[in-house]
Amino acid sequence: MIGYLTHNHELVQAFRVHRFRGAAGGGAAPSARIFKSAVKLSELFPAGETLAVRGTLDRPISGIVMDSRRVAPGNLFFALPGLRSDGARFIDEAIQRGAVAVVATTLPPVAHSKVTFIQVADARASLAVVSRRYFRAPDADMRVIGVTGTNGKTTVAHLLRHFLSGAGARRVGMLGTVSYDLGQRTVPSFKTTPESLDIYGMLAQMRTAGCAEAVMEVSSTVSTSSVSRAWSSRWPSSPTSPATISTTTRPSRPISRSRPACSTARLA
Repeated sequence: MIGYLTHNHELVQAFRVHRFRGAAGGGAAPSARIFKSAVKLSELFPAGETLAVRGTLDRPISGIVMDSRRVAPGNLFFALPGLRSDGARFIDEAIQRGAVAVVATTLPPVAHSKVTFIQVADARASLAVVSRRYFRAPDADMRVIGVTGTNGKTTVAHLLRHFLSGAGARRVGMLGTVSYDLGQRTVPSFKTTPESLDIYGMLAQMRTAGCAEAVMEVSSTVSTSSVSRAWSSRWPSSPTSPATISTTTRPSRPISRSRPACSTARLA
């Protein structure tokens, strides 16, 4: 996504300078001060969650990305499998753009001495877990309400946001079909239900902006969507989940007018 997730520009610049000096054949290493606040791979991939690791996990990163075209120096690149193409095809491009680590379901045949490769069983599931860790679990600091169903998601979501905000008296985040309200700024919607990386990144921005609650429109295919993976990273085996409201009509008996069926679950 373009302009939706924030970056630590000082850290990215440090990786860029370090890469340039290395290519030029020397030069001082970047100041250790810049990397003190950087998240390391070892914090994102504890023992037992990977199939294999080639390279060191004692490596700081500047961010996470799943599109090789958006890689910035120091990024961790997730090579995700897709319906039309496999992200593994773009690993070389990501490395050329400055990626220092790659997550994939298979290890490449040729090793890169300055890049850490991490093999996992399910790259998308790993993306959700790692994204939550990287952004310091923003969903744990706010109440998240998901609205799902066939029709009426946008209307119900906006009504909920209006009520929760006290008619605008306090900030409530919003992820929906029309736009994403991140608390301090509103940006056009990329799609109704973003990937787990984008969800956690935008929830983190809402937290920083002072939002205590967020409302999300959730696609009807939530059982296989990024939202399902995002929430399973917090509740892997528990039915307790963020509060959800369904706008789907139950056809169990003939009725003259559609009545939306609602279900809620309390946050842990």
